[in-house]
Amino acid sequence: MGAEPLEVDVQKFIDDRRISTFQWVIIASCSLMAIVNTYDIVAIGFAVPLLIEKWHISKAALGPDMSLSIGGMAVGALLAGPLIDRTSPRSVLVGAMLIFSVRSAATTASIIKARVSHEAAAKS
Repeated sequence: MGAEPLEVDVQKFIDDRRISTFQWVIIASCSLMAIVNTYDIVAIGFAVPLLIEKWHISKAALGPDMSLSIGGMAVGALLAGPLIDRTSPRSVLVGAMLIFSVRSAATTASIIKARVSHEAAAKS
């Protein structure tokens, strides 16, 4: 004499309720993250002509960089899901932030080194 399984009409359950404050916060947070993530891609498009002019390089020289940034996002998106399933969202996020921080510092160091060597060559 087991209990009858409870049947729930999921569509009706969702339609009968309003979106909660928590859900609005999640929607706003995800939207903000998408906007911020898109901003850097759009901003580099405006910066490229200035970089070409200031660094005296061709458009073709920046092509691989532009492709790699999109490719990196694709690889990250494909790897994040399985990693989150195996570990936790927090550990994947902290790991991604650490990788980003180290690579940002390395990029800054290489730019400073290039600028110093360029200025030293200009003085010679």
